[in-house]
Amino acid sequence: MSPVRAFALSLMALLLLTSLPLPQVRAQGGDSLGIVRFDPPSGEIRPVGRKQRLKPGNSVKVWLRYALASSEQALVEVDLLADEEDVRYQRLTGGAYVARGRGTVAVRTGVRCRKRSPAVIRLTRLSYRLWEVDRQRYKRNLLDEGTLAVNFRVRCPARGAPPPSPTPDARLPDLVITGLTVPARAEPGEAIGSAIRIEVTNRGRGRARTRDGFLAHIDLVLSSDRRIERLPARVEDRFVEDVLLVGGRLQIREDLRPGERVRLRGEGRLPRRLRPGRYYLCAAVDSNRRVRESREDNNVACAPLTIGRMGPPPPPPLREDCVGFDPDWLEVDYVRGRWKVVELLPGGRRHWLLDFPSRREAERALRILRYYGANRMCFVGRPYPSLIYILRGRTPPEGYLRGEDCVRFRPEDLEVVRIRGRWKLVDDRTILLDFGAREDEAYLARRIIRRYGFRYLCFVGRPDPDFTYLRR
Repeated sequence: MSPVRAFALSLMALLLLTSLPLPQVRAQGGDSLGIVRFDPPSGEIRPVGRKQRLKPGNSVKVWLRYALASSEQALVEVDLLADEEDVRYQRLTGGAYVARGRGTVAVRTGVRCRKRSPAVIRLTRLSYRLWEVDRQRYKRNLLDEGTLAVNFRVRCPARGAPPPSPTPDARLPDLVITGLTVPARAEPGEAIGSAIRIEVTNRGRGRARTRDGFLAHIDLVLSSDRRIERLPARVEDRFVEDVLLVGGRLQIREDLRPGERVRLRGEGRLPRRLRPGRYYLCAAVDSNRRVRESREDNNVACAPLTIGRMGPPPPPPLREDCVGFDPDWLEVDYVRGRWKVVELLPGGRRHWLLDFPSRREAERALRILRYYGANRMCFVGRPYPSLIYILRGRTPPEGYLRGEDCVRFRPEDLEVVRIRGRWKLVDDRTILLDFGAREDEAYLARRIIRRYGFRYLCFVGRPDPDFTYLRR
């Protein structure tokens, strides 16, 4: 077709378009807006088969006729609406700027086929707004707005429609997920990669060849259904639709001849901010469209995954730092200006247990050890322990020795509190023990007290005791 003939046909179409008798919308200041037609004229739009390939231009377009008499510039905005409440598509206002005078303008709307769209979206209303624009003052004045009745349909691919068959003579590979194993249940933030198994098979007629050291990517994606719209997926530490697992992008590093398969172990961690419920864990091979295939619509496989909180993990095993001794071979000895409780060992050797500035306190500590039959002394933190407690085998000391200096507390009410930069063990606002900057030792001491059911904290020598012990 010659350029002259094409120009003549375009001019005739424009004249026919502007001469249609259509309803006019009155606006202030003599400006007017009229609905001209939809594009395409048939009232149907057929998007491409794979929804993740939809581009922003693949949406419903509305042609409008305008006449601006007093405004220098105006902004036209439209919304296409449906009366049915179950129609789920993103409402996105379309807009276009027009200048003074008469003419037609094409405005794209946000109506397009999406993941949960029905097979046919029927639109019954068109909402419009006409704004006067003052760019110098950064202001917009509403000239007019309203709603018109329309009858428009958007046709979407049917859910579960069979994919198009490949070209019979295509000599291309076809990568398909033929095996996917995932755990049945997991928790938010859990690393589940080691429990995932993936099998990829080349069902095409051609060989899939590696480039730059690898063949294709495999994305492990968490979705609310079995369909993935956005590839390659993006990683987030919270759940959004079709989110990539943290560290969940794998690589196939070998060629695949027709009929060959490769098995891989998964990797990745679930997002931490994830509500309990039923999800689908999907594997998408060739997510970045690196391999030219005979079919591009069979690269995804999904398996159900239940996310639920199963309670806090069990605490690690309690490891105690204890030293055994024989209470019958204990005595008080004076060494280098200090009084010590020592254990006599074969060969004349001595094992120092406790150290005191006075003989009276040392003898008091020795009497306590013998009274309770203690044969183990345990520490929380060494070489400078923040807590010392004694045991008889694996049994805590029980009873009452006359003259003991003890403070009673409730082990179930103990709390670890930070006061003025120091970690303390507190019972009903009473500070029992001070651990300084060692927070982990404070929590360990609370676990030990609750395990043995200690209810008394006892001292030898106060206000600065050189020996403290716990009993029931």
